[in-house]
Amino acid sequence: MLPNDFLTFPWDSVTKNWESETVARNIISILSRTGNTWRTLSWDEYKNERLKDGSFSTSEKAQFDKVVHYCTSSEEAGKYSFVWRQKIER
Repeated sequence: MLPNDFLTFPWDSVTKNWESETVARNIISILSRTGNTWRTLSWDEYKNERLKDGSFSTSEKAQFDKVVHYCTSSEEAGKYSFVWRQKIER
């Protein structure tokens, strides 16, 4: 499975925090539109891509640090969110 298979909002995540879930969804969206391959996204690339979106806030850094490792593979994404895990189990 590729990042674009995980564009659904990750409700019911392990962080139980909508800000973290939003940042995780942003990471997946960036991965999808920049090659659609799993990899570790750097903070600088995340920031630059979010600036292009026009709604970036520096407060996203703390959430980014909490979730970026969950966005490196489909297996890790499945560990983050029940919604994303269901995609793998289908």
